[in-house]
Amino acid sequence: YNWYAVNDPRGLAPDGWSVPNINDWTQLADLFGGSRSAGSALKSRSGWANSGNGTNASGFNALPGGYRGFNGEFSDIDHHSNWWSSTESGENFASFRSLGFISSGIGEVEANKLVGLYVRCIKK
Repeated sequence: YNWYAVNDPRGLAPDGWSVPNINDWTQLADLFGGSRSAGSALKSRSGWANSGNGTNASGFNALPGGYRGFNGEFSDIDHHSNWWSSTESGENFASFRSLGFISSGIGEVEANKLVGLYVRCIKK
C-alpha cells in the first residue's frame, strides 16, 4: 500500500480495527524491550537473509518482504519488512516502522507517501 491508501477517508481497516499510529508502534516495541531489541521478538523464525531470523516471541511473525519503489519494482525482499503508520511527517512523507535482517531492533523511519509498504491493523 502507499500511504494515501492508509489515510484514505473510506478507511483501509475493517470495522473495529485501525492502522496504528507511530505511538502504537512504540508501545508494541516497548512490550518487547524497546526499539533497540524488539525486532528479534517480532521477526519470524525463518525467511530472513543471512541468518537474520528472530525468535517470534511476540507472535507477530514478521516476514521480510521489502518494499515497492517509485518505479514499481520491489527491493530488499528477504532483507527488510516495513509497515506504514497513520502518522504523517510532512507534506510528502509519513512515518513507518522497519525491521532488517542485520538488526535486532525496530527502526522508526520516514518515506515518501508514494512508496509501497505493508500495513498491519490493530483492534481498537
